[in-house]
Amino acid sequence: MNATAAIATNPGGCNSSQIADDVLWSEPRNGVDECVYVSVLARRSATRYCALLGHAAAFGARYTGWKFLSLSTPALKTAHLPSSPLALGVLLMFLAASVQPAPGAEATRLVPFDIEAHRGGRALRPENTLPAFANALSMGVDTLELDMGITKDGVVIVSHERALNPNLARAPDGRYIDTGIPYIQLTLSQIKAYDVGQIRPGSAYAAQFPEQLAVPGTRIPTLSEVFALVRRSGDKHVRLNIETKINPTHPQESLDAEHFVAVVLDLLRREHFSNRVMIESFDWHTLLLVQRLAPKIATVYLTQQTGPDATVYAAKASAWTAGYDPSNYGGSVARAVRAAGGKLWSPDYRDIDARAIAEAHELGVAVIAWTVNDARDMGRLIDMGVDGIISDQPDVLRTVAAAKGIQVPPGASESRGRRGLRSVPSN
Repeated sequence: MNATAAIATNPGGCNSSQIADDVLWSEPRNGVDECVYVSVLARRSATRYCALLGHAAAFGARYTGWKFLSLSTPALKTAHLPSSPLALGVLLMFLAASVQPAPGAEATRLVPFDIEAHRGGRALRPENTLPAFANALSMGVDTLELDMGITKDGVVIVSHERALNPNLARAPDGRYIDTGIPYIQLTLSQIKAYDVGQIRPGSAYAAQFPEQLAVPGTRIPTLSEVFALVRRSGDKHVRLNIETKINPTHPQESLDAEHFVAVVLDLLRREHFSNRVMIESFDWHTLLLVQRLAPKIATVYLTQQTGPDATVYAAKASAWTAGYDPSNYGGSVARAVRAAGGKLWSPDYRDIDARAIAEAHELGVAVIAWTVNDARDMGRLIDMGVDGIISDQPDVLRTVAAAKGIQVPPGASESRGRRGLRSVPSN
């Protein structure tokens, strides 16, 4: 079997129905089942990874005489658990050796590989707009990645900045604005007056995405308008990874985290879209609030470890991490994420290597790297075992993933009998 093995414990008890595909033993301790199990992760992307249910632990003398609960590996269905630590260790070594991936085989992932269109795929269409999201839906992605702001009148809009962007926003007179105005100071009707369908010509930003197709007349969409677009597409597979644009060092530029989260969660409930979103943020306080108020919604811990925009540090505290600083966890960002309750970590791809990915996986934390636009980097990260990639060029990512043997999602035209999304409103 092309797979890997993992060992974990769950002192809080065991739910065998959740991990029916795993090798599992249990022993009652103080009236509560404590689980120790070997997780055999199949080569397919969709796996049940036991470490998600507990903390990694070493086997020792106390893990003898365990009660057998379930074992789905056919070759081991009649196996009996050894009664000595040495024999148990030999069995575990055998299991690990027997399921190591073959050379060139697909790396084991915690979740199906996730192809995410960053800001809808801004290398191809104006970022965070309905034309961008429609284009991504048409080609086929797993996830639309986008950003949220909140207006003066309490409407959730889609924008990467916390204010109008001078490189994107043109006033009704056709001129690009000189300075940004925070959305918290503008009503939705005021924001809708600006055209964001073309990058300012001659800017460094325009040079970064020379092939982006301009769509003049495009307006900043509301999150509800994006939901409506997804519904019209007929794509039942795609999810949204929505980022809260909160900067704890500039609190005056947005709602505080408590009010921001409350507005977003209320919208998700009204739109009946909670089961199709992940909420991501560099501001971990925001994610802790989501985990407490809406525990069924997945949270994604964004990090950047280098450069002037770094949000986490290996050796010092950060305003972004809500006290879960890597310095308190041996310098490990993955361990800090897991301690905060995170199961999805989204690092700058330049900050991670195979060892960091493996450590995260051992903790039951999936890794979604951002923002990867070079095909060689995409291939290297896939080979290292990342669970997903966020890219401005989802078309390139689809091609690279398919070449690596990953099943890519069908486009809207394929899933809807070639009809697809022929046109979308610009506002």
